[in-house]
Amino acid sequence: MPFDEDDDIEIKRKVSIKAPTKESIFDKMPKTPSKQEFEKRAGEANAKLNSYSERALEHTLAFKKIMDDKTIPLNKGVFVADLEKEVIGNLVNLAIDMNDDPLERHESMGSVGLIAFLFRLAISLKDRINELDYKLYVLEKKLTQYESNTKSLTDIDIKK
Repeated sequence: MPFDEDDDIEIKRKVSIKAPTKESIFDKMPKTPSKQEFEKRAGEANAKLNSYSERALEHTLAFKKIMDDKTIPLNKGVFVADLEKEVIGNLVNLAIDMNDDPLERHESMGSVGLIAFLFRLAISLKDRINELDYKLYVLEKKLTQYESNTKSLTDIDIKK
C-alpha cells in the first residue's frame, strides 16, 4: 500500500536554543517600577510641588511687606533698594522654575501665577488710591468750609 512506506521516514524536529547574545524584544520595554520606587518618586514630586507653594507664600509675604512700607523714595537707603531687587528676583525665579517643571499640570503656571498676583496687587493699589482720593476730597471740603467760616468771621470783625 502506498501509505505503508511512511513508517520508514523519520521525522526530525529542529530544536534550538536562542543565543544569549541576542536581545529580546522585551528588553527594550520600560520596566514597571516597584511599589517602593513609585512611592519614592511620587513623594519627591509632591515635595517639589509643595515647595512651590511654600516659596510663593514666603516671597509674596516679603513683597507685601515692601508694598506696605510707607517710606518715601527720597528716604530709602541702598539696603532697601537691594532688598526690593532681591524679592522681585525671587518671585521671577519661582515663576521660571514652575514654568520649566515638567511635573506641573499646565504649561506656564509660573507666569500665570505671577500675573494673577500682580493683578491682585493692582486691585489692592486701586482700592488704596480710591480711599486716599476720598480722604483728600473730604479734607478739601472741610478746608473750603473752614475758609468760608473764617472769611465770614473776618467780615464780621471789619463791620464792627
